[in-house]
Amino acid sequence: MPSYIALRLISAVAMALFASLVIFLISNFVPGDPVLAQLGDILASDPVVVAQWAECALYDATGQSIATRRPVLEDIVQFAPATVELATISFVMALALGIPLGIAAAIWRDSWVDAAARVLSLVGVSAPTFWLAFIMLAIFYGWLGWAPGPGRLDPIAFPPEGPSGFFLFDTA
Repeated sequence: MPSYIALRLISAVAMALFASLVIFLISNFVPGDPVLAQLGDILASDPVVVAQWAECALYDATGQSIATRRPVLEDIVQFAPATVELATISFVMALALGIPLGIAAAIWRDSWVDAAARVLSLVGVSAPTFWLAFIMLAIFYGWLGWAPGPGRLDPIAFPPEGPSGFFLFDTA
């Protein structure tokens, strides 16, 4: 099992690097401007650009953020804990809802339970996540008042002090 996990992690890193390279190549070599398309060979990118991109990708030279005017790597380090927390909680909620729904659909096959589970899973997979988040926010925060408002922390609250940056771990 550990070798399988290691293989999956290595393939995930390789796939991310490959996707990053493809996006770079598309954004640099596919003209988005008709004038650039007509000039073609005069303004064509040379192979040195790919080498510079690879060097920057390997040495974390990610540049400066347009929004915060700070190095992008600092922004990634600052916001990564919130992203990991959100992804972890979403995954746990998906498991907590998906496994019982799958079991119920298997037990009561071809019944209304199976149909409801199928529709719910189809909506969950097909709906745009931002739209689903707005709907859930409107229902659970605005209408029912069961959940806190949008944002990671209440604006008047102080963030918990802790070494990890993960609010869930630092408050425990």
